[in-house]
Amino acid sequence: MTEVYAIGIGMTKFGKHPDRTVADLGTEAVLEAIRDADLDPRAIQAAYCGHVFQGMVAGQRVLAQTGLAGIPLTNVEDACSSGAVAVREAALAIRAGEDDVVLAWGMEHLTTKFRGALTPAEDDPEAAVGLTMPAIYAMRARRHMEEFGTTRRQLALVSVKNKRNASLNPLSQFQTPVTAEEVIASRPIADPLCLY
Repeated sequence: MTEVYAIGIGMTKFGKHPDRTVADLGTEAVLEAIRDADLDPRAIQAAYCGHVFQGMVAGQRVLAQTGLAGIPLTNVEDACSSGAVAVREAALAIRAGEDDVVLAWGMEHLTTKFRGALTPAEDDPEAAVGLTMPAIYAMRARRHMEEFGTTRRQLALVSVKNKRNASLNPLSQFQTPVTAEEVIASRPIADPLCLY
């Protein structure tokens, strides 16, 4: 089996960017990854772009802005894991021997798209009863608690770990570590999940 390596990474700062397009954000990350890999862009044989709400040719816009237009591109949509699925598809292409050098990235720009809760599609039966993404994750957490005896404090420690790791990354959305007590005391979103 062919080994797969991430040879370069790039990232934009998480946050609201109302004056930038999703293609601008994707282009920044892609160019940084190419620089980080010290790679001649002409070596890239294919690309995979993960996104959800950016339309049919979002990845093509980034390739056009980076001078990579014309290489095979697959846009991938899988909700919150679209970027991870793009990376998986790129790795599978390499393992299958289709390509040697593949570009994969995820991007999203929700600042101008939504002003409230992000719900499933209107024709989705779950949407009719208010089943938002936080509610889905809350049900999964509740099941884990019932099945394995997981406590609220243990769930809170996941957030503590994530925020501590985020505080070490100057590009992350959340820069301030929190304690388990702060997580548990934060505003409830969908029981047992809280704001932090």
